[in-house]
Amino acid sequence: MTSHQEIYKEINEITKKLILIGLSDQQNFPSCTQTGKGSYKIAYSGMQDLSIVLKNVDYKEMYKELDRNDNYNVKMIDGALIQLMYTYENSSLISHRLAFFPSPFLENFQNEPEIYENDEIYADIIAKNRPLAK
Repeated sequence: MTSHQEIYKEINEITKKLILIGLSDQQNFPSCTQTGKGSYKIAYSGMQDLSIVLKNVDYKEMYKELDRNDNYNVKMIDGALIQLMYTYENSSLISHRLAFFPSPFLENFQNEPEIYENDEIYADIIAKNRPLAK
């Protein structure tokens, strides 16, 4: 079984790699908090109440609240938010939360792709994902 220390290190490495390759716009590095004897919670620095995601709230409002409070591990360059959380008790993984919140504000890319094609941050990624002309 993978230990809480290994999970913490892996999330840290993933975060660093996303920064290195330019896919992370903002990030909160992981934190590991001991919650009792042999119990650990791995989340992200500054994690706040997540009850908004359980409420019957418009997706855009939920996304804005998570974004405004930096309530994520990584905010990708397209605005997507990623959350990675694990809870261990007595060396056993008892719960986890892996969440992906796509940005609700991508209409610009669909309606005006040239904005992204001319932006060097996005241009490389777009070019890599297009088939080569024959």
